[in-house]
Amino acid sequence: GLASLHVRRGEYDTAEVLYKRTIAIFENTLDRDHPRMAAALQGLAEVYAAGDKNAAAEALLKRALEIRVAAHGEQHPDVAATLAKLSAVYAKQNKAAEAKQSADRAAAIRQATPRK
Repeated sequence: GLASLHVRRGEYDTAEVLYKRTIAIFENTLDRDHPRMAAALQGLAEVYAAGDKNAAAEALLKRALEIRVAAHGEQHPDVAATLAKLSAVYAKQNKAAEAKQSADRAAAIRQATPRK
């Protein structure tokens, strides 16, 4: 979406506003565990991680992970993607054990998931 375009351009302030607006809309129009909500939360987490707001990014990624596991199950590529991003955020916070655990889980899912 538009917010992710701003992220790719490094326009994090604009992306943050757009992701927050999207999340607010989704909170009023979708089930709180809808996969689109997970995508928006993960996008905002990326913005926060880029701005070294790692604790906030971690919280958003954990919520996105919960939603994705509930929606798709433990072995879905979207779960792996969220785990990989969570691993990076853990690493930035010097949480080596958590970073490794998340990275290992993501790798195991990717290895077990057939490529299309």
